[in-house]
Amino acid sequence: MRGRRAECCPIAVHHISLRSLHRLFEGESTTVAELIRAKRLEQCRRDLANPLVRQPIHAIAARWGFRDKAHFSRLFRARYGRSPQAYRTTVAHQDR
Repeated sequence: MRGRRAECCPIAVHHISLRSLHRLFEGESTTVAELIRAKRLEQCRRDLANPLVRQPIHAIAARWGFRDKAHFSRLFRARYGRSPQAYRTTVAHQDR
């Protein structure tokens, strides 16, 4: 890996193999992919709650790596109990 991509990749920055990374999670209740997905969903949730972020929901999702709007919506609902739009609307009304 070269350039920016290498800087963004934890295994490249920490000089460990993908296999070693997965091995670190063997005894945990979550996988590497689940942890990364949870972190990305949390960033989306924060952006949706931030009144200064006026981007459409699909743009926020895409910025955090969720390219498919339907898939993002299903994951968000499963994690937070409501759709991204409902979450954004609820948070906006709480701030008034």
